[in-house]
Amino acid sequence: MRTFFVLLMVIVSAFAAEAKDQPWTVTDAVQAARDHHPAKVQAKSILEEAKGARRASLSLDSPSFSVEYEGVPEGAGLDAYEERRLAVSQEIDFPLRYIWYARQQNALVDAAEFQQQLILLELEQEVRLAYLEVWYADEQLARLERYASSLDTQAISFQQMRNVGRIAELDVYRANAEAAEAQSDLGVKSAEWMAARTWLANMTGRAELPSKLVSPMEVDWITPLSESGWTDNLNLLGAREVADAAKEGQILAATSWLPTIEVGGFRQKVPNALDGSDFWGLEVGLSIPIWYLWGGVGEIEVAAAQERSAWANVEIRQLELKTEWQAAIAQLQAEQERVKTFEQFLIPTSESILRLAHRSYETGKASYLDVLEAQRSMLQRQLDYLDSIYDLERIRITLDQLAGRSILTTNSVPMER
Repeated sequence: MRTFFVLLMVIVSAFAAEAKDQPWTVTDAVQAARDHHPAKVQAKSILEEAKGARRASLSLDSPSFSVEYEGVPEGAGLDAYEERRLAVSQEIDFPLRYIWYARQQNALVDAAEFQQQLILLELEQEVRLAYLEVWYADEQLARLERYASSLDTQAISFQQMRNVGRIAELDVYRANAEAAEAQSDLGVKSAEWMAARTWLANMTGRAELPSKLVSPMEVDWITPLSESGWTDNLNLLGAREVADAAKEGQILAATSWLPTIEVGGFRQKVPNALDGSDFWGLEVGLSIPIWYLWGGVGEIEVAAAQERSAWANVEIRQLELKTEWQAAIAQLQAEQERVKTFEQFLIPTSESILRLAHRSYETGKASYLDVLEAQRSMLQRQLDYLDSIYDLERIRITLDQLAGRSILTTNSVPMER
């Protein structure tokens, strides 16, 4: 039995190690967060609350029940008399108003659906940023490790060359100092790398992240770059639904002069009646809003102001989104050109300069400072290139957020109902 459990643990560990080594994409991270993050419950609760409010709004008020008893004892010139009465009544708003009630509540439910999608999209944006931070830290760390390793090797080589008198002692000191500084920078970046991975692991509900993250730039990007790409913004769509609900609210206020209908029925029993019969009947009443010209007009003014405010909010949001969209498009185009400049000119040029510096140093035509400067320049170009890719991906994430799009689908974020 013990052998069986040991074998089982070995198999489980092997599968865990294999899963850890599997490349992870930003889409995998977003899906994991959607499955585990509490924001999923929050988003679902918002929609359920709106649906519950709609049901409550369209429901009739509770009926009124009453039981009456009247009795007169026997006395001088009077016979004993009893009367028992059971009545039920129900108030109903004017039937036409329920149409506008339903329209108003449906608009609010639609607004809640967009709010639900917005919460999930904001979660996705946060996960994508966390994923980007981890990938960015991975790439920086890899380059700093290579740089520090090359300086360590160079410092050892210089010490050996100094031992045989081929170089000056000052170059050895400089090489050792540069190697020590590179190791220090590597330690700082390792701490940042660990913090970034912890953040992403917490967001996605994983105890440990896979060792390799695929570049987020490799994910297909489907957000259109047209001037009107922001019109499907979830915040904007939700604001329009709220404005539609305010419009229906104004109609409801304008029709508050319609009477409330009261329907009732009763059953009356008179035990001492000569024929011993029961009585029953139906009642229909109307509640007339005689103070409509005061209270009703005030309600109309309030509802009209609320509708104007709601549509003004839509227009404000449109102006903000249009400005943000245009600025993001301009930043995207500038950053794309910057990345292209790094790939086509700056990185190849720095590599050529570094090779030339090494050859010149070996032939005595350049000093160690020239080599060191070329190495530093090469590292800085690589880090600046990473910064450009990082900034470009952040802009892409912003554009997806403005456009109301998710990387999990080619359409808008799928609604979860």
